[in-house]
Amino acid sequence: MKRKGHFYEQIIALPNLERAAHRAAKGKRDREEVQAFMSNLENEIALLHQELQEQTYKMQQYQQFKILDPKERLISAAHFRDRVVHHAICDVIEPYLESFFINDSYACRKGKGTHRAIRRAQEFTRKFQYFLKTDIRKFFDSIPHFQLEQCLVRKFKDPELLWLFGVIIDSLESTSHTGIPIGNLTSQYFANMYLNDLDHLLKDQLAVPGYVRYMDDFVLFADQKQKLHEWHAKIIDFLKPSGLVLKPQATQLRHTWEGLSFLGCKIFPGMIRIKRENWKRFKKKFLASQKKYLKGAQDEQSFFASISSLVSHIQHCDTWQLRKPFFQKYAQEI
Repeated sequence: MKRKGHFYEQIIALPNLERAAHRAAKGKRDREEVQAFMSNLENEIALLHQELQEQTYKMQQYQQFKILDPKERLISAAHFRDRVVHHAICDVIEPYLESFFINDSYACRKGKGTHRAIRRAQEFTRKFQYFLKTDIRKFFDSIPHFQLEQCLVRKFKDPELLWLFGVIIDSLESTSHTGIPIGNLTSQYFANMYLNDLDHLLKDQLAVPGYVRYMDDFVLFADQKQKLHEWHAKIIDFLKPSGLVLKPQATQLRHTWEGLSFLGCKIFPGMIRIKRENWKRFKKKFLASQKKYLKGAQDEQSFFASISSLVSHIQHCDTWQLRKPFFQKYAQEI
């Protein structure tokens, strides 16, 4: 597919920047920096437009913090006006990027979230005898800037847009010129696109019959162990020039009936179980939200919305026998 241009003028157009501001502000309007930006929206958008048009735009310093989800991650949170720019970019380029992706790559795609990936993986456990599950060690921290920029050059030909991509990629200081911020919306698109060539290698050239990738977690399915060993070696060879390596401790080659640990679940041909640490996390979040509600720090609408979101996430696993006694115990306190 030929490179495509004429994205930049769409991205920096005033209506697109304004829509992006409202998207970025969704669910965050109680934050001081968001309120300040949105209360002066017309002027803020006009200033952003001018900076982008004149290519004087610079990203502000990230706010960094660590989370356990479940492993420790360093999150780099961009300033709100920078998040507006990220949304403006992604809203325009997303349909174009979709034309490159295979059907079974998930994450940061409409209708392609964790639940869909889990169900697809279960479909494959019913069709094949074995699976190979692996992921990349410190994926976001290890993506090389030069190779990522070259990947973007092969897809886009707007010099202004490539300049803006460079501003974002280089915004996180790194002496090794590797790594993209986990907290950026653009990082999710960049990361997904970076592994797109691997997807096509596995599906188009090697004809892997069963394959699911969610960002840097991927699973291959087959009826022959030897095929999975061969494909595993091909993945290692593919990643080597970029300096990316697979986690040996996270690489598993097993029978599908033994259960596949993937995206917080244990997937079997006939059922999907939630992993123990994720059930503990659910209970912790539920009880924290309940405590805020009972103390009057959270209104009823917000409380039930948060609980609904928590339940919606875990009910895709076979958790009824866990949820029923838990809610019977705590519902009477509400």
